[in-house]
Amino acid sequence: IFLMGASNSLEKEIPKGEVYAYSSDYEGMPNSLLEAMAMKLPCVTSPLAAKPLDPATKEGAVIACSTTRQYVDTLDRLLTDSSYYQQLAERGNTFVHEHYDWTNATKKLEQLF
Repeated sequence: IFLMGASNSLEKEIPKGEVYAYSSDYEGMPNSLLEAMAMKLPCVTSPLAAKPLDPATKEGAVIACSTTRQYVDTLDRLLTDSSYYQQLAERGNTFVHEHYDWTNATKKLEQLF
């Protein structure tokens, strides 16, 4: 585990990791979680951060962990099961592009008006 601290070039740093783990219990959904999903990194997060992404959790696009043991087990599985790793990475990427892509978001807004 590497805690890198602040960076002015996250778009270059995030893809260097193997898994994006965001364990905050004090913030809502961070943009960095969506960015990591868009970069095809499997994402493991807290229930609080996953709450705005409830459909993603139900679709298996992000994993919400409540306990240290759940984080350890999930991270271990991701790092040892390449099929599971790939599924989570692909589902996260698909979810972000379907729900947060500017083109798709604009189409949804146009339908409202």
